[in-house]
Amino acid sequence: MMNTTYKTMVSELLREHVISDEIGERIIHYYTSKKMQQANRVLTIFAVFGSLLIGAGIILMLAHNWDQFSKITKIGLSFAPMFIGYLLGGYILLKKKGIAWKESIAIFLSLAIGSNIAILSQVYHIEGSIASFLMGWILMVLPLLYVFNSHSVMLLIFGLNTYYGIAFGSYRPERIVHAPWAYLGVWISVLPFFIKTLRHQLQEHIRIAYGWLFSVSMLITAWNFTYNVEVLGFVVYMSMFGLLYAIGNLDVFRKNQGFKNGSLAIGSIGTVFLLFFFSFEGSWEMFLDTHILTDRKKWNEIVHTREFTVISIYSVLGILIAGIQSVKKGISNMSVLHPACILFIGALGYTLYTGNTPIILINGYLLLLGGYFIKKGIDQYKLGIANYGLLIISSLIICRFFDIEMTFILRGVVFITIGIILFITNYLLHIRQKKRIERLQEDHQSSE
Repeated sequence: MMNTTYKTMVSELLREHVISDEIGERIIHYYTSKKMQQANRVLTIFAVFGSLLIGAGIILMLAHNWDQFSKITKIGLSFAPMFIGYLLGGYILLKKKGIAWKESIAIFLSLAIGSNIAILSQVYHIEGSIASFLMGWILMVLPLLYVFNSHSVMLLIFGLNTYYGIAFGSYRPERIVHAPWAYLGVWISVLPFFIKTLRHQLQEHIRIAYGWLFSVSMLITAWNFTYNVEVLGFVVYMSMFGLLYAIGNLDVFRKNQGFKNGSLAIGSIGTVFLLFFFSFEGSWEMFLDTHILTDRKKWNEIVHTREFTVISIYSVLGILIAGIQSVKKGISNMSVLHPACILFIGALGYTLYTGNTPIILINGYLLLLGGYFIKKGIDQYKLGIANYGLLIISSLIICRFFDIEMTFILRGVVFITIGIILFITNYLLHIRQKKRIERLQEDHQSSE
């Protein structure tokens, strides 16, 4: 409504002398520029989809008569889209065309490169796995990311790199010898693009998309870094969740709260889920049964495995990011969830030397987390965070029902108590938030 009637509303405010002429001009300029940005965004989206449809149409037309073409014709047709794309790309860069032009030609060139690799492999019968094809495609389109500063190419790299991690892990013989280290190398290679983009005030919808895509990609491919000692995959995931949580707490992503911050959401929920899993004594039996922790010789071998390497990389990066944030913002701004990975690895070390499972430590830490999120939600007047803390404590109590012998009456009393606490906490938060709004309104009226 504001976008269509803002000029009328500004004129009315000017007539009633509510705002000055200067403020009125600034409001009109703001909404005019906002409408232009929205129009450019729609134009960019349709330009990208148009390029995708044109590329797909060309491929389908050629595929209809593909077997009738000679080898020279096939090679020429495979290079033709790339040649045309590079010419158009050079023209667009020289003429400094808009974002829509850059995005459309960048995605067209990216698809042309992929089809060229596939056609040449088919014509010359070049053997190879799907993982090697995807990595070759990624390496070929990486320069386009920086030349055109293209978000559509970045989204394509997200998809290709994730598929590479999945394809690499599904090809079992290759996974025995190697780990998909190139997957991590791709994220390192696009890091300058991220830093450059974030410095120029990345738009919220792009920031949300990048956070979720990166986090989901890491979540899907993490298990493919395990093979030698697969039970250490849980430690890989714990260190990865710690890294994602640290990334989500960076200033640029922290602006987005709740599920708008994909790294923070997946890192937090994933860490709490694993802590709950290992709050049961039976969860530690997989380590003790395989004698991973009690056999000192096997432990020395683990240090040289890929699992230990990726755990070290994720843990060091997470600690480094959290440490930098604590130096900038102060140690008091650190979350209680930050040291979860270190605590979990310490619990493994404790089990190594004593043979006892650290159940009390894990349960105590979960209880601390629940209290922390409840307090944080109350201090920030956010029901969602407070309910998250209540959910952790409630789930912890429910989980302990499986370990402690209780009568049905006692269990019923506990459930009723938890429900009453949830209602009372939400009611008190609602009253407190209402009083805060009333106090702000009173302060605003007194200042006028």
